Amino acid sequence: MGNYELRKGLSVTKELNNLLSSFDRVTTLYDFYKFDKKDGATNKQELEQKILDKVSSQLKSKLIPYIQMYEFEALLFTKPSVIGEVIGFSSEDWGKKILSECSQDPERINNSHSTTPKHRIERKSGYLYRETTHAVKILKQIGLTHVREKCKGFDGWLTQLEALGE
Repeated sequence: MGNYELRKGLSVTKELNNLLSSFDRVTTLYDFYKFDKKDGATNKQELEQKILDKVSSQLKSKLIPYIQMYEFEALLFTKPSVIGEVIGFSSEDWGKKILSECSQDPERINNSHSTTPKHRIERKSGYLYRETTHAVKILKQIGLTHVREKCKGFDGWLTQLEALGE
């Protein structure tokens, strides 16, 4: 997996091994966009496996790696009209066009740096979009049930986490 760096300057491998030593279970939520094509990983499954392969063997059972395709903001495209409502712009036709480009699958929205879900929202909103304030409001209005219905990768991850409590 190479020496991927977290914002704090720690490698992902070192950080995960530290966390796994301290907790019963650890999961990740990394954007594929930030890690794509590292060490030959071309899809989320390969990258999740590479992450799992980099932790110490005695700790592997405690890790649930998850890579979000392509960014967290992809989840917001399950109801693009809500993106517009929260930020304050008309988004119905815009959102329909974007979803038609990716076969109605929000987790597949991306084909270059400028077309990441976040960049699309920023441009459409006139750069008013702020992750830390808008994303939570948008997601809350959409509802987790609707997101899970539309985003099968995200739903699968949450299902794994829910199974831990059974």
